Amino acid sequence: MLSALFNPASVAVIGASREPGKLGHTILRNIIASGYKGKIYPINPNADTILDLKCYPDIKSTPTTVDMAIFCIPAPYVLPTLKGIVDSGKLIKAGTIISAGFRETGSEGAQWEAAINKLSTTHQDGILLAVRRLLHGRLRLDY
Repeated sequence: MLSALFNPASVAVIGASREPGKLGHTILRNIIASGYKGKIYPINPNADTILDLKCYPDIKSTPTTVDMAIFCIPAPYVLPTLKGIVDSGKLIKAGTIISAGFRETGSEGAQWEAAINKLSTTHQDGILLAVRRLLHGRLRLDY
């Protein structure tokens, strides 16, 4: 899993955006600008291309397995998206969630976070998810 996290052969940006200034656009642009040599899959059901890359409506539509998925979507959409990935049978070796709105916002966000952690540990054959989020200016790692 560590090679998929630190040296992935493919990266999906879930929530890639056409709009400069949006997190999904900035992350995608930075991956490209870094000179990353692997496959990059922008995931956005409402776009055909972003930054000259073909977009896919979801992970299951990508042509190959995704080593690293970066979730740049609002907290309420992370769990359903993750469930859809697990249900599709697509393997994701590592994932990063960059979103606010989980435990730090109250009981509903804490429930989403707990469900994500449970899903990522009970479906290790289909997904290994290292959840990394920036909370209140601190990097928090949950494995």
